[in-house]
Amino acid sequence: MYHYLHLFVNYLTDGGIWIMIPIFSVSLVGWYLIIGRHFEVNAITTARKNFIKMVSEKGDETKGKKLELNEHYDYLYKKIDGDEFNKKSFFNFYREFLITTVPTIDKNFSAISTWVTISPLLGLLGTVSGMIETFKIITEFGLGNPNLTAQGISIALITTQAGLFVAFPLIVAQNYEKNRARKLKNDMFKDGEILIKQYSSE
Repeated sequence: MYHYLHLFVNYLTDGGIWIMIPIFSVSLVGWYLIIGRHFEVNAITTARKNFIKMVSEKGDETKGKKLELNEHYDYLYKKIDGDEFNKKSFFNFYREFLITTVPTIDKNFSAISTWVTISPLLGLLGTVSGMIETFKIITEFGLGNPNLTAQGISIALITTQAGLFVAFPLIVAQNYEKNRARKLKNDMFKDGEILIKQYSSE
């Protein structure tokens, strides 16, 4: 474990602490937001399944039951489960539900895209800065020492490598969570169409 930690510290040092720390900080923030989206979508998905199950059950045994895990579905169920509920007004209830729930599902995806974009740009910034330093070395010492020049270029490219290393898995995870969120929203819209027809026909 200590060996790998030592290698990581050397990697940060070779690329330049001043730019490598921000790059990996971006990674931490990005993963924090993505994990948050993952659990939020899971919670709403579970609540949706519970909601569909409870509204499809017949009889008084479901009366007054409370859904768990999601306040939006709890509120919607209370509306249609209340004594004052008019089945013809379900369309308005469900539209209000979608207006408040869809933004919750899409929350932070724009922020995640921003953080994903920042990491390769920081890597490029580090590379440009490193190349400037390399050209300074060439100006001062000339091309008589190719090892020194190659070492400078290698160090400069480390930041680009780090930026891409951080960005690639974040992009994959972001697209995966976006697809899950898109599927959930599509399912919710389909649920609304089915339930509106169901309540309109009663």
